[in-house]
Amino acid sequence: MPPKFKRRLDDLERRELLTAGTSSDEEGSARGRPGLPRRDDKAVKKVQQQLDDVVDIMHKNIERVVDRGEKLEDLQDKSEDLADSAAAFRTQARRIQRQMWWKRCRMRLLLGAIITVIILIILVPIVVKQLQSSGD
Repeated sequence: MPPKFKRRLDDLERRELLTAGTSSDEEGSARGRPGLPRRDDKAVKKVQQQLDDVVDIMHKNIERVVDRGEKLEDLQDKSEDLADSAAAFRTQARRIQRQMWWKRCRMRLLLGAIITVIILIILVPIVVKQLQSSGD
């Protein structure tokens, strides 16, 4: 957003403003007021140059403030996006953690069932053999 007071005066407008209210035949008066000494053109130009410099500096400062505001807005947008991404990551991490927990539970149950079957395969023939030998 550009500054609202960007208008600059050209040399003709400056001269008109500086000479407004004065006339060339009014010697000894400044800005049309009698009794005051006429100001030197060099002094007026020097003051005008200083004023122009200050105005330029102020324009630059305003532009910097506007740029800083835009950068702050960009930074705020990025931080909001980062917060949204963090929330999505947290949700997905919890979902994956639950999936892995159930997977571990299924593996433990399957491992327990396999161990039980192996133990039964080993013990059943032994028990059957002892029952047959004790029954003879």
